[in-house]
Amino acid sequence: MILKGWIPENNLTPFCVFLARRAGYDLSDGEMWSIECGIKESDYEANKWFRSEFVGESKIEFRFAQDPGTSVVFFQITCDDQTAPRIEAAIEIMGDYSLVGGMGPSAKAERRRHF
Repeated sequence: MILKGWIPENNLTPFCVFLARRAGYDLSDGEMWSIECGIKESDYEANKWFRSEFVGESKIEFRFAQDPGTSVVFFQITCDDQTAPRIEAAIEIMGDYSLVGGMGPSAKAERRRHF
């Protein structure tokens, strides 16, 4: 299934963490940094996308592109039909709210050290 839309740029990390978890993939800080850098080179209006995938228990392919002059990141996600409803719910939440905190790659590793 292909899902398309946009999220506020400040929700990029939580969105990627969510996608990685849905795929059963362990996203590292370095990989998140690579995604952030790759998106800086993207341009929605010029059809220049950053592409990658998370492969774990399932596979989620994604494309991201910044919309110049805004704080919006457009996306296109390809996933299986079972995963799609959960991603659609996350898209709705992340489109309406600014997420803070949470369990990004660094926070998750830190938590493991304490528990």
